[in-house]
Amino acid sequence: MKPRFLLAVTTVVLAALMALLTGCEFDVAEPQWKNPAPETEIVTVTGIEPAVAAPGVNYITIHGTNFLGAIDTLQIHNSDKDTNYTYLYNGVFFDKVVADVVSYDATTIKVRRPNLAADSCVVKVVSNKAFLAARLAVPYQIDAVTRTWGGFTENLPLAVVAVGLDETAYIVETNTKYIHKVTADNNKTLLGTATRVPTDAAIGPDGNLYMTENHRAVDKVDVATGTVTRWVNLPSGKVVKFCDFDNAGHFFAGGNKTDLIMAPFDLSATAVSTGFYAAQEILAIRFYNGELY
Repeated sequence: MKPRFLLAVTTVVLAALMALLTGCEFDVAEPQWKNPAPETEIVTVTGIEPAVAAPGVNYITIHGTNFLGAIDTLQIHNSDKDTNYTYLYNGVFFDKVVADVVSYDATTIKVRRPNLAADSCVVKVVSNKAFLAARLAVPYQIDAVTRTWGGFTENLPLAVVAVGLDETAYIVETNTKYIHKVTADNNKTLLGTATRVPTDAAIGPDGNLYMTENHRAVDKVDVATGTVTRWVNLPSGKVVKFCDFDNAGHFFAGGNKTDLIMAPFDLSATAVSTGFYAAQEILAIRFYNGELY
């Protein structure tokens, strides 16, 4: 009797389980290839200003269509309140460099100049709402704003730099006091050696180099021969660090509580105190457009 009873119970359990499984429905994801592709926002890039990002160009404007289709709102949650931020999907790219977006509307995007120098970079506006990134049809040129000059060793201490009207630079090393001449075509020659480490230098009306050296003496460097000579001794106690020439050729110099000293270029008169900044420390002297700074 027991085997028959067990068989009956087993049969009933199996029948109930099959009925339960038959009545269940499973949620299975529908294959997406059966659905049509969703419509996307078509973003295009039609132009860019300026045509070349030369040195001094800080902002670049990209022209196109439907740029607002690349815009979305991101909600940031914090402990105080929720804040909405509008952002550009994935960004504006110059090659692989992301540019900082300053402003935008439906047809223009203004960005800051990217940290990049390239003769032909690819400009793209990337939107998550589009299958393809919008890109400028032609490569874009971003000129370098700096370049290596004079071929000096990296981290070499340099004391002063002065540049003439012909764009020739005169550079003095700190440790060796070597005076180098670097022409506009980047040709460097050793011109001579300073007597002291200069603290400032200026090109005189005659095109030669004049240097102050935290001393009352001012030296002249003949830029043709490299000869260094004493040009003038300032009044006793006037230890000057900085200098420049005004448009008329007058020489001005100053230091810590030295007053502003002036001397005519032809030295037809003795260098004198002007009466300005006698109790202050002068940290720089430059003439620009006839004004002293």
